[in-house]
Amino acid sequence: MLGSREEKGKLIYTYTPYQIKRASEYDVTENGIPYIYDLYTNGAYFFLLITSETSQKEIAQAKKWLRHVHDVVGISLAYPE
Repeated sequence: MLGSREEKGKLIYTYTPYQIKRASEYDVTENGIPYIYDLYTNGAYFFLLITSETSQKEIAQAKKWLRHVHDVVGISLAYPE
């Protein structure tokens, strides 16, 4: 379960070091961004576990890959706690 916090009126999802370590071992996009997902009846909702070093181009590539490979209900970004 991801954490969350509110920042400037916006909900920000957060992840722990354990979550990114585990995701990095099993669930990684084609360009190396780890992710966590929740299953729904018509697909999955994905959370990209990004760092301060992750570029907007890398995020866009990861989203494109997820949509190509999986049945995507939605995608959000998650940041370190």
